[in-house]
Amino acid sequence: MIWEIDGTEVSVLPTETDGVVIVRWEADRKIVRIPAKISRDEATWIIRDLLHMAPRERNAPAESYLDLFGTKYAIRQQDNIMRPFIKDCVIYCNTGINIWSVRVIQQVKNELLLQLVVREVGDWEDRLGVLVPKVALRANKKRPFKVCPEKRCIYFDRGLVRFSQYQIAYLVACAMLDFTSDGNQKIVSWLAKNYPDSKIINKIVAYEYGNQHTY
Repeated sequence: MIWEIDGTEVSVLPTETDGVVIVRWEADRKIVRIPAKISRDEATWIIRDLLHMAPRERNAPAESYLDLFGTKYAIRQQDNIMRPFIKDCVIYCNTGINIWSVRVIQQVKNELLLQLVVREVGDWEDRLGVLVPKVALRANKKRPFKVCPEKRCIYFDRGLVRFSQYQIAYLVACAMLDFTSDGNQKIVSWLAKNYPDSKIINKIVAYEYGNQHTY
């Protein structure tokens, strides 16, 4: 298929793979492979981004954005980055990632989610003077988190990547509320002050996880 985008003709080849791949990108001919499952509007948005990128940037993955925490983040690849991180609404990753499959994308999302929840838990550890020996991610379709007192750990659902950072911070506070009793009043006061919309968040979480638990 030949699409005209911003005055430029681009050959678009549907593919069953998960990533967007530049087959050829020259002044007189541009060919890209686009996953068949994405909409034309989304594919146009990606190609338009490629058209306006500098050549060096275009060598980065064609999938130049990532939906995470309810936000669309640009992706930039750089050398010597051990783990992906977010800065100024941009996700920075190592240049070694050259195939953006569903598996790779999920790994990046999991790493960024783990960084977020560990940071939030760490803030509460400092405020309350407690220690959570282990914070990890697990798939959990029924609850956003699970506190294991006997193991002194908190497991957060990997699916939290679909929630906003604001909502995740709320759920981390709720997990800490379950984890400790000494700091309960501090957490309850903080939640009351910073989350006047907690009932709405609870309804969203209950809908997403198919239960009516109040966090």
